[in-house]
Amino acid sequence: MTGETTMNRKEYEERLAEKKEEINKIEDEISALTEKYCNDCSPFKVGDKIRFNGKEGVIIKTSPAWRDFEYYWKPFKKDGSLGCKKIIFWYDFEKIEKV
Repeated sequence: MTGETTMNRKEYEERLAEKKEEINKIEDEISALTEKYCNDCSPFKVGDKIRFNGKEGVIIKTSPAWRDFEYYWKPFKKDGSLGCKKIIFWYDFEKIEKV
């Protein structure tokens, strides 16, 4: 050995918990950074009412993608409620319009 002391189970679990806490903090920072980027740069925002391929709906999430953004949206059903979540990729952006 190189002068290191052995680690018992309790020490391992404590150090592991510390590292997981650091990871959670960094993941929260990344999430906040992503949200800010989407809010600042995305042409469509969460809550925007849109028309896509002839259907109206609402944007429920934006996220950075390879070229631009991806949009998660829910089209309105005939009764006005929201339908199933769908995704709009960058290559379909020209089909999106704000309502």
